Amino acid sequence: MIAINEQDICIMTLQAQAGSDAAAFLIDMASMYQQYAHRHSWITQTHLRHQTMQLEAIISITGQGIYPRLRFEQGAHRVQRVPVTDPQGRVKTSLVQVFVRPAPPAPLEEEIAGPIGDPKEKIRTYNVPQDRATDHRCNLTIHPLADVLAGLLDPFFDALNE
Repeated sequence: MIAINEQDICIMTLQAQAGSDAAAFLIDMASMYQQYAHRHSWITQTHLRHQTMQLEAIISITGQGIYPRLRFEQGAHRVQRVPVTDPQGRVKTSLVQVFVRPAPPAPLEEEIAGPIGDPKEKIRTYNVPQDRATDHRCNLTIHPLADVLAGLLDPFFDALNE
């Protein structure tokens, strides 16, 4: 069982599907978590790594009160946007799977051992054409999307912690 007062955590983000837009979204997600941590004066260390046809990011965060804020981030996050690689301008959906754990003594990837999870169990949708992010668990939508991607995540966490 994970104690709620854990201080240091690791967030692992994995592409839930192949493709350059899923990789770009993973990088956006890693940046979002880094900016959120910076707003709270937490220390981050990020490692990006290419696996076979998949990018992953491991973000270690050190500080006070981290786990109670970020514990609900685990799950499937999806983005809906027009990839720069699509000449017809069609909106595509890409998925990133997020895992949150107290900082483990062993590498997080050994604990995760490659699960992807069910992309139908979506946590949050980042919809670029509609300029919004919607958390499906608390039915909260935030505009503009740029604020969320800049790390302004507290309204989601406040709603989920109620």
